Amino acid sequence: MAKSGKQSSSSWKFSVSVLLPVLVAVLVAVGTASSFVVWSTTRSDDSALARQSRLVSHILGKEREYLSDYQSDISPWDDVIDAIEGGIDIEWVSENLGADFYENYATHRIYLLDPDMRPRFAMRDGGNAAVSSFAGDSETILKLARKLRTDESLSAISAFENGFGTVPAVSDFAVIEGRPALVGVIPLLGESEDVKVPPGKAFTHVAIRFLDDALAKELMDAYLIEGAHFSTDGTLGAGEDALPLRDADGNTVAWFKWLPDRPGAQILSETAPAMVGALLAGGLVVLLLLLRLRKSSNDLEAARAEAHHRALHDPLTGLANRAGFQERLAQALSGLGRGRSPIALLALDLDRFKQVN
Repeated sequence: MAKSGKQSSSSWKFSVSVLLPVLVAVLVAVGTASSFVVWSTTRSDDSALARQSRLVSHILGKEREYLSDYQSDISPWDDVIDAIEGGIDIEWVSENLGADFYENYATHRIYLLDPDMRPRFAMRDGGNAAVSSFAGDSETILKLARKLRTDESLSAISAFENGFGTVPAVSDFAVIEGRPALVGVIPLLGESEDVKVPPGKAFTHVAIRFLDDALAKELMDAYLIEGAHFSTDGTLGAGEDALPLRDADGNTVAWFKWLPDRPGAQILSETAPAMVGALLAGGLVVLLLLLRLRKSSNDLEAARAEAHHRALHDPLTGLANRAGFQERLAQALSGLGRGRSPIALLALDLDRFKQVN
């Protein structure tokens, strides 16, 4: 029992003095390395997301510019003024102000408004439509078209008629019949000095393109953006990020959502199995070394205990020898004192013991 108690004490001391510090050191090293890996991958993903957000914002801004650029191709244009003044040439307007836009810019709706902001021509999805269809879109369109009647826009039109500047065009994100859309308006002016349109008397060309899956696919293919789509709901799906599309008044019209590249997470997912395997292999090696060290320590402790026992005991009888006797006697004498139990010493002489031994 005494020997078992000593082994338990030795094992406990080894665990506290050797195993615990090594275990703590290993855990600290693994925790530090893991924290650094997670931090570095997160920073990498955050940087990539910031770049992609700037790219998406630039792309959507360019889409607004493209619509204004397309409309600038028809104004200024003398033939436009000839086709709408005196009586609208519906066939010409349908081909040049409607179908051409549908084919080249995929505009879903086209309207032509007279100087009094009344609809004179309508086209939907490449086909002529009744002008009465304008009623459902009028509130949003007129709000944008009136910006061409501000003092600033009228001054820009007057300057253009006098040979300075360009035709002012306005484009903005808006909601048309509950669907997010990009709306552009431009006054129709002549290009030569012989064709003059007084400020406030110009017809207005309106182009509407819905922010739909077709446009999202165009952006995906052109800019390699994964999972792109437009939504009126700002809730994010798994792995998604979103950029709000706001109109000139700051109102959120829609959200452009996509699956951003996460290079850090991708690298981590690809290297994680190898890292876990390396950690397990390293942990196994450390465990084997500790077990071997523990065995060596136990063997050394056992040898030390055996040497101490032999130094204090007779090898034949197992009884305490002279050194053992003196050690125990010294211990007993050191415990004597006033009020304590006395000790007794018995001397037993064995005749001829030395010869027998």
